[in-house]
Amino acid sequence: MDDNKNLSDRAITRSIHVLVGPEVGGVQAAAFAERHARNAAERTTWAALHALELQTRDAVYRQLGDAAARFAVAESAGRVLAQGANPLAPIEALLGNMPK
Repeated sequence: MDDNKNLSDRAITRSIHVLVGPEVGGVQAAAFAERHARNAAERTTWAALHALELQTRDAVYRQLGDAAARFAVAESAGRVLAQGANPLAPIEALLGNMPK
């Protein structure tokens, strides 16, 4: 079946969102916490968690394929743009970290 047609199926879209959304959010949350750590020990802890989040997100992308990764970026970008608060920074961060 055509991959693009599969991504337009609501059940598949929801499943991808459920799988990918927390991975993208986890990477962003850990990166935020790492940047805003109060001391070196906290920064080290958050850096380790951030690295783990990146690994699990990339593993999910590898399992779901390139189309799912593009879908995740598009979905995340849409949510960020809808909120209007500095929309380009998170999108650029996501695009810069996408697996090839």
